[in-house]
Amino acid sequence: MVTLYRYASELLRKQYYYDWGLRSFKSVLSMTGYLKRITIKEDSEEIVLVKALRDMNIPKFISDDVHLFINL
Repeated sequence: MVTLYRYASELLRKQYYYDWGLRSFKSVLSMTGYLKRITIKEDSEEIVLVKALRDMNIPKFISDDVHLFINL
């Protein structure tokens, strides 16, 4: 996750509302825990983390950055 955020901060366009700091990191981890509790227990932690990363980050991206982020 740290590597993903590092690459995203370097490769995506610089928007003032893109947050790659600890606040965003903590929010994604909190969402991961929440999703893990309410979703199918067979889902691995990696799958739940990817869902949380997408749910928490994609809505704030401009359209060109969505494709870049998904490909990271």
